[in-house]
Amino acid sequence: MLTPVHNKVRVLNQRTRRMECIAADSVDGTWHYYRADDEYTLWYLIHIPTGWTILEGSGSLARARRDTGNGQSLLDLWDDIHRVLANPRYAAAHDHARTVLAWMSTHEPGSAAIARHHAEYLRLRERAHRLRLLLDDLRDRAEDTAVAHLCTPAGHDLDEKIASLAAYQMVRVYERYEQTTRARAEAHHGLHRELRRCDIDLRSTAGCT
Repeated sequence: MLTPVHNKVRVLNQRTRRMECIAADSVDGTWHYYRADDEYTLWYLIHIPTGWTILEGSGSLARARRDTGNGQSLLDLWDDIHRVLANPRYAAAHDHARTVLAWMSTHEPGSAAIARHHAEYLRLRERAHRLRLLLDDLRDRAEDTAVAHLCTPAGHDLDEKIASLAAYQMVRVYERYEQTTRARAEAHHGLHRELRRCDIDLRSTAGCT
C-alpha cells in the first residue's frame, strides 16, 4: 500500500529537460518526502510530528511511500532513535532523540511493541554471537589443557585432569547459555514478525476503508 501524497514540488531537470518531483507530503500530514535536486539521489523522510529525519534513504518516491504505508518507516525511526542514543558521537542529538522517544511511546504504542521485540532480538543475537566467539576460545583452551595433560609427567596427572575437566565443563555451560540465548532471540524475532504482520494488515484495512 502506497501512502497518498500531495503538495508535490517539481523542478526542471537541466539535463533531460523534464519536470521531476523532488518533494511531497503525505496526505495525513505525517511524512515529508524529499531528495536533492540532482540525478540518482536518494529520497529521505521527515516524520513531521517529531521533526525526525530517517537516516536511511530510499531509492525512489514509490519505495518511500511503500515504507510509510506498511509501517516500515516507523520501525526505521525507532531504530534510528536507539542507534543515536547508544552512540556517544551523537550526543548533540540525544535531547531530540529522547523527545521523539517520548512522543512515539505515547502516540505509536503498536510500533513501539514491534520495535521493542526487534531491538531485543538484535541485542540477544549480538550476545549469542559474542558467546559463540567465547565458546570457540574456550574449546581451544580445553583442547590445549587436554594436550598439556598428556604431555606432563605422571606426578602431575591429577592436577592436569582436574584442569582439563573444569575446562570442558565450562565449555558445556557456555554451550547451554548460547543455545538458550539463541532460542530467546528467535522467540523475540517470531513475536516481531507476527506483530509486524498484524500491523501491516491493520494499516492495509484502514487504507481501504
